[in-house]
Amino acid sequence: MILVLNTATVQFSMALMDQSGSVRAEFSLAPTGAHFRELMPAVEYLFQSAQMTTRDLEAVIAVRGPGSFTGLRVGLAFIKGLCQARNIPAISVSSLEAFAAQLPYIPQAICPLIGSRRGEVFTALYEWDGARQLKCLKEETTLKIEDLPGFVREPFVFIGDHFLRLSPDLKNIFSSKLCMAPMDLWLLRAATVGRLGVVKFQQKDFTPLTDLTPAYMRAPDIRSPDIRTNSISPRV
Repeated sequence: MILVLNTATVQFSMALMDQSGSVRAEFSLAPTGAHFRELMPAVEYLFQSAQMTTRDLEAVIAVRGPGSFTGLRVGLAFIKGLCQARNIPAISVSSLEAFAAQLPYIPQAICPLIGSRRGEVFTALYEWDGARQLKCLKEETTLKIEDLPGFVREPFVFIGDHFLRLSPDLKNIFSSKLCMAPMDLWLLRAATVGRLGVVKFQQKDFTPLTDLTPAYMRAPDIRSPDIRTNSISPRV
């Protein structure tokens, strides 16, 4: 059995899948801030729903980002500990590639977006080829949202995280040319992440735990020093 865990986006998602990609259980939640305290009970509930334990695990598939700084730190730290404790391999998947995979076999170019700060988005550009393989046309990058017209290739469709936050700006920039995936698809399903990760599992394309680090793509914002503690903490 394989555990799939996404903590990069606004809503966490997790699933248990077998080696063929069949989903045994899947769960999503929107953390309220105490990420680690909410993650552990959710994972326990997932295993209980499937009537399994961590002893049944053969691997863990992790979303490496880009996305939430805090979510990625918490999720990947949990996965590293679990893999070390159970002596099982880890597999990493890009959040942007996984979002693109949620629109299978469409003819348009797919531009996944994950909202960042400072009016920026994490993005890339993908398309499905004739063999129904997802190909990367433009590598992952960070852009100002107003620079997207020079990045996409028509025809295109947007999908990603932060639908309500990004859609007003996208409508202003693209007007009648705007094509967005339905709002319900702007939730990264663990099953989609697992579909990509299971292929890597079958190919034994594992990620060494020393390399299982968050794909931040930019440095975190830094708050002013806390006068009471004389420390500097990242804004997440």
